[in-house]
Amino acid sequence: MKYNGCGKFNVRGYVADKIHIFVAEEIDTKLTLRYTIEDLFNTKVNHTKRDIVMDFKDVDYIGPSCAQEYMYQKTFNSVQYIEEINMDESVSQMFEIVHERIKNGDFDETHNLRS
Repeated sequence: MKYNGCGKFNVRGYVADKIHIFVAEEIDTKLTLRYTIEDLFNTKVNHTKRDIVMDFKDVDYIGPSCAQEYMYQKTFNSVQYIEEINMDESVSQMFEIVHERIKNGDFDETHNLRS
């Protein structure tokens, strides 16, 4: 375990001055429903001003609507810095796909894919 200069380590070996959220423990290893992401932000993220570490360890799937909701919540509804760690390759690829679709204007003002 390497110290990254962000604060002291807690018992689990993570930086203590950041809130560490284990996504698989909070939601599931497969993220398929967009409201679960919204609930995660409403219950864990938006009630603090501390920086957040989102740990995607053991998450092996995220659907496009969940990835899009996560990016929306992170970009528009949170005030703190959010860092993602331990992201599976398939999860990372889905975020890249959704990011490209957002850049291309494929979502409407209600954050749904345009038909």
